[in-house]
Amino acid sequence: MGDDAIAAILSSADVIDAMLGTVEHAPGSPSAARLWGMINEDLILVQLFFQRMRTPAFLSWVGLDGVLLRDVSQPTELLRQFLTCAVRKLCGDFGTRP
Repeated sequence: MGDDAIAAILSSADVIDAMLGTVEHAPGSPSAARLWGMINEDLILVQLFFQRMRTPAFLSWVGLDGVLLRDVSQPTELLRQFLTCAVRKLCGDFGTRP
């Protein structure tokens, strides 16, 4: 797999900046609307992963190793929190889609 193929599935630098709060976007601006859509796509993928974690196949893979399950679920939960906070910032005080 080449770098271009990998780059296509990674979050953009703009999304990372929005998550970390290093670049502010005015709620309702075109850049906020674009980022809102991108971050929501990432949130959907995180939610799908959480759903996958609840399947018998995943639990069978983990087996009785609670440490492995924790090592997978805790960073994913942290990522979901960062993404959710970024979406809220982009929505502004009124909580509406930009």
